Amino acid sequence: MISSAQQLDALVRDGVLSPFDRQFAASMVRLAGETRPELELATALTSRAVARGHVCLSLRSIPEIVGHHLAESGPIDWPGMLSDSPMVTTRWQPHGSQPLVFAAPDRLYLARYFDHETAVAHALRRRAQARPPAADAEALASGLAVLFPDGQRDASRRAAELACTRRLLILAGGPGTGKTTTVVRLLATMMQASSPRPRSVALLAPTGKAVARLEAAVRAGEHRLHTEGLPSRALPLRSATIHRALGPRGDLALDFRHNRENPLPDDVVIVDEASMIDLALTRRLLDAVADDTTLVMLGDADQLASVEAGAVFGDICAAGRQLVGRTGTVGDCFTELTHSHRFDPSSGIGALAAAIRRGDPEAAMVVLADGDSDAVLWHPSSGPGLPRSLVEQASENYRASSSAQALRQLDAFRVLAPLRGGPRGVDAINAAIQRHLGPQPAGHPILVTRNDVTLGLFNGDIGVETEEDSRRVVYFPAAQVGQAPRRIAASRLPAYEPVFAMTVHKSQGSEFDDVAIVLPQEDTPLLTRELLYTAVTRARRRVTVVGTAATIAASIGRTVSRATGLRDRLLDATRPGPSPG
Repeated sequence: MISSAQQLDALVRDGVLSPFDRQFAASMVRLAGETRPELELATALTSRAVARGHVCLSLRSIPEIVGHHLAESGPIDWPGMLSDSPMVTTRWQPHGSQPLVFAAPDRLYLARYFDHETAVAHALRRRAQARPPAADAEALASGLAVLFPDGQRDASRRAAELACTRRLLILAGGPGTGKTTTVVRLLATMMQASSPRPRSVALLAPTGKAVARLEAAVRAGEHRLHTEGLPSRALPLRSATIHRALGPRGDLALDFRHNRENPLPDDVVIVDEASMIDLALTRRLLDAVADDTTLVMLGDADQLASVEAGAVFGDICAAGRQLVGRTGTVGDCFTELTHSHRFDPSSGIGALAAAIRRGDPEAAMVVLADGDSDAVLWHPSSGPGLPRSLVEQASENYRASSSAQALRQLDAFRVLAPLRGGPRGVDAINAAIQRHLGPQPAGHPILVTRNDVTLGLFNGDIGVETEEDSRRVVYFPAAQVGQAPRRIAASRLPAYEPVFAMTVHKSQGSEFDDVAIVLPQEDTPLLTRELLYTAVTRARRRVTVVGTAATIAASIGRTVSRATGLRDRLLDATRPGPSPG
């Protein structure tokens, strides 16, 4: 047993708990009148879990987390202790007073995250069981036959059929598997077969870059249908980031104008890069999609999960795979594209990504060591910093004669790193490239790091900084296809930083012609299979990996595992569950 608060303080000193975890737990137990140090520890560990991306604390993980700090303690009956505590409820109700929810046998939640998870599971099950939209069966069959002849692209055809006959479609697939091409054809099918036809289609994604890519791809696909003489009607599209579409009110992160009482006005909502969306934002998005709106979620379940708590898209896909075809479940709304049209799976980027995805470090090293491949390069460097050749390549890419050229070059090359700090972190790499280029911001890329609703700028937006008439200005890519770039004085911008290099997490939703991945000199738990896969698949033509064979192999062998209950809730499809408040 934990004998005193001093042992909790020791966990803070050793870095197991943060000062915030400790202070939060102390406040909660004091307000609840709870005196047992074990309950304070459980609360602090639950706070720690959320900060690390988990939705809940797995009680089984406690011995591993606290290690020798409990070595002299006897076994603790966590379920029994939690069940009789005044600060824990086992029968959750919306707006309850207890700060913790115990979901037997193993999960302990902060009440807010249990609320989010309950709402998301309920909304997805409700959509899976919803009355199907009206569709002209003859027009649907005709549209599918023309747009997907001879069973062509069976998974894509199934996606189009589901979009016309369900209120929810989960479309999973890796890079180049045709997700956006499928979206174009399913929208064309809906315009033919749905009654009434969609009057508004929202294209949403977590970042401005991902939105721009999605809209450009859909517009290009729409044009191809027209030139090929296939059935197509003008698509009533609008595009925005998820935050912009929901309508943020003030500075509160999750306070939006669109919600259950005031849903989005669109007939179809397409959400790309769904793996990037955390649990709390998923809840707000589902709240804001009307019951008679068709929701389509696209993503790659093998990519990194969201920075904040949750692995929502991965959980949905895991449940979908197990429940495929089962009526009234997410499995009846799920389809997966598996064939890459962009990469040859037997060589280059395709072979490297496939080896990483299946957890095969030996095969990955064979691809990296193949000197005949122009698409994959390997620098087995163990020294600090970026190889000089890559510094020069990056610097050359960011020399631009105009802001327009600089904007065009944003997607040509990017350095990605797992870490911000250290000699091979983003900050050090940015500084090295900046020194090589000199102080004048002639089209240098910058990354916005804080939201500014007034300016319409959000964390993650990327622009180019330059000097005009002795004043620094920043140009941002057009918000929508056909619009002009936005020009904003640098002095008006919220916090921003150079982005010659960026973290792998920040790169999600973006693609570049060439990518250089700079791994740290030593292994760290942050290096995972999902992170390396995400980094490699940001490249369209060439990827360079800087790192030792040992570091690469360790990354491929380590997977992300987040504690959540969403997958199990979706698998338990017959349980109605409490309706979220």
